[in-house]
Amino acid sequence: MGYKYDLENSKYPPDGSFIHRSKRKSETVEELRQEINRRLALDSIPEEGKKALAGILEDVLMATGNYHGFSSLRWRNGGGYEQWVTDGEPGFPEKQQYIAKEGEEYDRIYH
Repeated sequence: MGYKYDLENSKYPPDGSFIHRSKRKSETVEELRQEINRRLALDSIPEEGKKALAGILEDVLMATGNYHGFSSLRWRNGGGYEQWVTDGEPGFPEKQQYIAKEGEEYDRIYH
C-alpha cells in the first residue's frame, strides 16, 4: 500500500499472517476496536486507508450492537475544541473546521 507499518506496536502485520499465528480462532470486537482506533491515529496511514478501516469497524460495531459513536482526534486532542470556544463557539457549517480539517475526516476514535 505504500505506507509505513509499525510492526513493533501491532499484532496485525499487513500481510495478514496473524491469522495463522493466532492461538484463538477470533478476536473480540473490543480488540478490533482498539486496534483500528490505534491505526486511525497514525499519520502514516493515508486517508483512503483510514476510510476503509472506519467503514469496516462501523459495520462490525453496528452489527454486534456495539456502536457508540466516535470523536474527532483534532477536536479531542488537537486543540479544536479550545479554538472553537475561543472563537465564540460558531455553529455549523463553520464548526466543522474545528472538528476535522479536510483530509482529517477519519482521524477519529470510536467509543
